[in-house]
Amino acid sequence: MTEYRVSWPFLIFSGVYAFILTTTDYAKNHKLSRRFVFHDTSSQVLKRPQHLKVTSASSNTDFTWITEVAVTGTTSVVLNWTDHFFNHDHKVKGILWEIKNHTDVSNGKH
Repeated sequence: MTEYRVSWPFLIFSGVYAFILTTTDYAKNHKLSRRFVFHDTSSQVLKRPQHLKVTSASSNTDFTWITEVAVTGTTSVVLNWTDHFFNHDHKVKGILWEIKNHTDVSNGKH
């Protein structure tokens, strides 16, 4: 097995980078391996306290108090923190968007 080491001096901008390794045998068969690197040099994670909600708490207490406690077993505490943590750069630049399937450009399909 041959080992190769790669340095990353070219990652100067924040973003998602894809690395594609293609191996080809003598019969012209090839396999692709794709890996992703998330590189972020400058963004900030912000907290918005109004978006943290204890959804297992009673609606009668504006989701402040859990009023029903299990007599036996355990009582679950469920939190919803959708949009509680926010990163403006990631949202605007689409850094965390879904990664699409790879299109094999070596066979002419795009």
